[in-house]
Amino acid sequence: MRQIGDSKSTQPRVGRHIAGIMPNKEIRMNGKKVLRSLPLWQSLLFFGIPGAIMYFGFYVGGPYFAERGNVFIGTALPLTGTCALIFIIALVLFRLEGNEMTWPSFQERFRLHAPKKKDWIWIIGVFFAIQILEAILVFSGISLKAIPFFRVPDFVPFPINPDKGTTIPPTEFLGVVLKGAWWMIPYWFVHLFFNIFGEEFIWRGYILPRQELSYGKWTWIINGLLWGFLFHAFMKWNFIGMLPEILLTPWIAQKTKSTWASIFTHGIGNLIILGVILPGIIG
Repeated sequence: MRQIGDSKSTQPRVGRHIAGIMPNKEIRMNGKKVLRSLPLWQSLLFFGIPGAIMYFGFYVGGPYFAERGNVFIGTALPLTGTCALIFIIALVLFRLEGNEMTWPSFQERFRLHAPKKKDWIWIIGVFFAIQILEAILVFSGISLKAIPFFRVPDFVPFPINPDKGTTIPPTEFLGVVLKGAWWMIPYWFVHLFFNIFGEEFIWRGYILPRQELSYGKWTWIINGLLWGFLFHAFMKWNFIGMLPEILLTPWIAQKTKSTWASIFTHGIGNLIILGVILPGIIG
């Protein structure tokens, strides 16, 4: 990628951008499409609007369906539905930039390049760091949910509600009695697809490169905090506990310049959940 500008100023400005000292406002991708910086107000909208939809669906739809005996719909609809929505939005934004619907164009814009061999050391390290740090910070949710504003509503099921589902293996998941509920396996794969690819395509594939033009080397902090505190506002009792994931996931994506890196660190943890619920389904 090269910067727009005259030949005299290109080299030093690119150098300062790479160092994160003076971010660029726009760059060309493959010498064709212009990638523009993302102002903070647009970042707030990109993270905030889906977050508001999720929050509304969770806190309005959740109690509504719980009162009618269908906790699963009240939970799965906002969770999976919102993730499916942002997956579609990511594709629409890709086309609105004038990109061609080809794999090379898609791969370039969303940074779907395979990480280098040396990057896998960082990626695997980040994955385990997230698991360890989140386990250490479990206590934070206990303290935070004692505050009325951060209290976990009674309708919230396991595994979102830390007060429920303490048996191993769990007997319920998202309000569903697991024994014999084999349909939960295809559902979880569908949810996993939209959850991981929807979030990573839009947050790290589409937004992160544009934010880098505004915030340089500190982009991962802005991206992570907006991802955690706006999009995941519905899980406000877990604001502290989720910090390792919401900060390290964009960090590894920015460091490796590969969205596959964040897809791995974000997705493997959610895939492990299948191994947790499978014994309960078998009964």
